[in-house]
Amino acid sequence: MKELCNEDIFIEYKIKNTKQRDQILSILKDSKEALSAEEIYGSLMIKKSNLSLSTIYRTLDLFESKEIIVKTYLSEDNKALYKLNDLTHKHYLICSRCKQRVEINKCPLSGLEKDLSEKTGYVIFGHKLEMHGFCPKCQ
Repeated sequence: MKELCNEDIFIEYKIKNTKQRDQILSILKDSKEALSAEEIYGSLMIKKSNLSLSTIYRTLDLFESKEIIVKTYLSEDNKALYKLNDLTHKHYLICSRCKQRVEINKCPLSGLEKDLSEKTGYVIFGHKLEMHGFCPKCQ
């Protein structure tokens, strides 16, 4: 997603700009990692905001429906994580014990995606890859 101020994002996606939505979007924009609703809630509590967890979930659902954010899941916990949609895809190594996530910089599936598309006739528009194991600290 191109770098826009929050107000421009709300205008572009035809969303009413509220203080709560602005606060949640700011936290997502400032984070380099995907965040759970509970982590967003914790960040807002540190900033002395009085948003409820249900308001955060409703806002995240709205942002996801407008494709402002991307929702992914930690496989083992089935915990939803949210990240600003930067229109790129990422792959991760995830420690099964401490849940540390390490981004895989190069997409190992691009050749496979093209091959599958040619062989099956599918128009492939995306994929996700998460590899699970134990990080060096947890081995």
